Amino acid sequence: MTPKKPAKKATKAAPAGEAGAVDEETQRILREFYLGSIEAERERIEAGDGDVLLNALHDVCLSDAPMPYWLSVQVASAVRRYTHMHVKTLDEAFGVKKRVGFAKLSKRRRYGMRIYFEVCALHSVGVAISKDLYKAIAEQYPDFRDGKIVEECYTKELRRRGGVRFANTQGDPERLPDHLKPIYEAMTGKRIRKRV
Repeated sequence: MTPKKPAKKATKAAPAGEAGAVDEETQRILREFYLGSIEAERERIEAGDGDVLLNALHDVCLSDAPMPYWLSVQVASAVRRYTHMHVKTLDEAFGVKKRVGFAKLSKRRRYGMRIYFEVCALHSVGVAISKDLYKAIAEQYPDFRDGKIVEECYTKELRRRGGVRFANTQGDPERLPDHLKPIYEAMTGKRIRKRV
């Protein structure tokens, strides 16, 4: 006697009002929208525009619809170029163009929020925000040569947060992270008392 496979449970859409609730009509409309936008870009994808190909792949993932056959052929071809070592990188395989300044941009994204919190923490304990502060923080990061990128990271994150500075030091230099204490001491000329 062979064991029976359990019957698949029908998935129901989340009740209205719950987070992520999408009714069947909305799902159908979204599916049609995404598939329509993919079809509109078909010529560019088949001509080899890698950026558009990745966007189309993204849209298929969001649409909860089956991938069109012509698109699956394009994706499989790109993956084959990479796995069969015809190209060195996935960028080359998919035909994605690297943008100018990409390395610096990735550094800004990687360190932006951390730098924002470091500047805010030091400012909350009385260190003036200045080029000297940016330069002192930049010395902690091996990828940064000077304080310009630190300043850009901080100002961009500050704008993103609507100009609000946040720090959890409550004005107490002893609450600074250990790697910021030497900067505080150098910038203010004050020593931080060590707790016993």
